[in-house]
Amino acid sequence: MQSVEALALLLTDAPPPQALELVRAAVQTFLHHKGRLSLDRCFKVPSAARFARFERDRHLADALRLVEGSSRARAAAVRTMLLALASGGTYRRWRALGFLPSYASAMQTACYHALACGKDPAVPFVPSDRLLWALARKSV
Repeated sequence: MQSVEALALLLTDAPPPQALELVRAAVQTFLHHKGRLSLDRCFKVPSAARFARFERDRHLADALRLVEGSSRARAAAVRTMLLALASGGTYRRWRALGFLPSYASAMQTACYHALACGKDPAVPFVPSDRLLWALARKSV
């Protein structure tokens, strides 16, 4: 069970034993280090950058699922779409609008959201072929 999911379960009326075990282990780690470790680290909550990478990878996996073919072909198709959005000005226009236009395809929508998950959303970050291929092999 992921630590964030377990924390959310603690807020329910009857938390499961796994959530209570997570809290016990986190508090024990916090006390063992005499408060020098942050509670975020004790609970293994992902950093903002890591969470952004998870979100980017999720959107990329969604885009990869929309394409048929081998994993290399799917990765190449998604990379082509990412480059087209990033370099053609489409990403910046849609970002300035504040919403995606109704004519955007599901592939364009997933790629737009993946580009927006970078460190600076104003500057689109196109992931490498290697990352896309690894995600394509995982997402079927």
